[in-house]
Order: sequence, then C-alpha cells, then structure tokens
Amino acid sequence: MMGKAAIGDVGNVWDPNAPEHEQIETLRQELLGLEGRVNKFGQETRQQTGAVRAELQGAIARVRAEVTEIDRRLKAEAVQDARLDARTLWLVGLGIVMTGFPDGLATWTWSGILTLVVAGAITVAVVVGIVIGGWLRVSRAARTASPEQA
Repeated sequence: MMGKAAIGDVGNVWDPNAPEHEQIETLRQELLGLEGRVNKFGQETRQQTGAVRAELQGAIARVRAEVTEIDRRLKAEAVQDARLDARTLWLVGLGIVMTGFPDGLATWTWSGILTLVVAGAITVAVVVGIVIGGWLRVSRAARTASPEQA
C-alpha cells in the first residue's frame, strides 16, 4: 500500500517515495498552513473575546445605573415617609397630652387653653427636633453611602 495520501485539508500530497528534500518541503508547507490556521483562530478568538468583553462592560454599566436609580428612589421614599410621619406626629402628641388631662381641669377654660398651648408648643418642639434630626441623618447617609457618585 505504498501510494499518495493527502495530509490534512491544506492540499499537499504526501509521497513516501519522494526524495527527502521534497518530503521536508511538503512538511514545511503543511506546518506553514497549520500556523496560518492557528493564527487565524487566535485572531478570531481575540475579536470574539473583545466583543463579549465590551458587551459585558455595557451590561455592567447598565446594572450600575439601575442600582443607582433604585438607591436614589429608596432614599427619596424614606425622606417622604419621614415627612408624612412628622406631619401627623403633632396630632399623636396632642392626643397623648389630652388623654392624661383630668376632666375636672378640662372644665376650666383658662387651664384647658393653657394646657393646649403648652402641649402644642412641646409637640411642635419635639416634631421639629425629630424632622430636623431625621433630615440630617438621611442627608448624611446619602453623602456617605456612595462616594463613587460624587
């Protein structure tokens, strides 16, 4: 079974009976063809890797933007909730004061009015302290939460 056989798909034909220098040249041509295919494969792989890397970086940027937006919305909701709570707090405080006010004193006009004024002033002072303290806490947290956004 001595004959000619094709080596690979480059197209060089191997002749076992050919002189050595022709066999060496045939092998050299095959190696050059294989080297070209390997180089082409490497280049295609680098291009595909670059495309995937760019797509991944784009997706990461989109996710970061969405997380930033969600964080901003959550902080805005927290501030809004604190404002709503603070708006109704004076009613709660006034209700607590009036619940503890004895019925006998409530029948006296001047003591009732004086008690309402004092209770209102105390409630307003407490509410203002809570609102300002909450606002300061939220603004400090917003400034220190994400230094990369600054």
